[in-house]
Amino acid sequence: MRESNLPLLIKAFLSNTHVTIAQQWLNSNDGKRAAYVICAMNAGIWLLWKVPRLRPSMQRHFLHDPLSGRWHTLVTSVFSHNSFMHMAVNNIALVGFASTTSHWMVVSESRVAPTLPESTTLYHFIAFYLSAGAFASLVSHVFSARFIWPRLVGKSLMKTTRRVLPGLGASGAVYACLGLTAMAFPTGEVSLLFLPFTMHVSTAFLGLVAFDAIGAVTAWRLGLDHVAHLGGAAFGYLYWKYGMQYWWVPWRDAAQVVADELLEEELKELEDEEKTKEGKQVEFGPAVEEKEDATRRTSSGKGNGEK
Repeated sequence: MRESNLPLLIKAFLSNTHVTIAQQWLNSNDGKRAAYVICAMNAGIWLLWKVPRLRPSMQRHFLHDPLSGRWHTLVTSVFSHNSFMHMAVNNIALVGFASTTSHWMVVSESRVAPTLPESTTLYHFIAFYLSAGAFASLVSHVFSARFIWPRLVGKSLMKTTRRVLPGLGASGAVYACLGLTAMAFPTGEVSLLFLPFTMHVSTAFLGLVAFDAIGAVTAWRLGLDHVAHLGGAAFGYLYWKYGMQYWWVPWRDAAQVVADELLEEELKELEDEEKTKEGKQVEFGPAVEEKEDATRRTSSGKGNGEK
């Protein structure tokens, strides 16, 4: 009996799993759906790191070294993680804050352009995430190239404890989502990992920023890119303050211009159709009158014959 019921149990398990995943996907907003896709990409790239033959290529294209001269890794390194725990923490935080970030985009767009809202915030969130990750990587790059590297090659070579290390991870982009959420919804409750209590998201954000600021100044050897974290936090704050007008207002104006042009074309087509109809009426008017006269003569002739 157990062997015969085993396929049914497997089918039921797969069916329930499919329904659960589909329901979770349907109940999520655009930002959270984008976060799920990004998490899947992070997991795929993390698995590629485990292939020994691919490691040289992964180090060239998914690890940002400020001294390498490669710029595309400012973005590609955002999807790369050095350990499963590193990836898991970033993915969990991203899924949590992506939903609130996307909700803020919807609310802000309704205020900036109430008559012309976006149909979806998916592309807006993806652009925000990639820009935040690249900005955080760039801040870390500039700090390493302009401050750490000169000290390493200068007279204080033996005194400094810093090193120019390659960077990777989505922490900068996640910090941007956290910073925007903290500014937009400061009284929202959030629970940090490994802490048994909740706190306001604004309090957690300020605490993490203070922690990273101290780490950036004192050069803690914790394996964290504190400068990239601060860059992501700054990007989130600046985007909350000024981002919407730079993202949506130009697109709104461009969309309004296109809408006006389309309206003018439609009005012109209607005018041309009306003129065409009037021309046909003028052209066929005399012929219709002659036909009516002939019909009257015929009918009058028949009437006289009958009499």
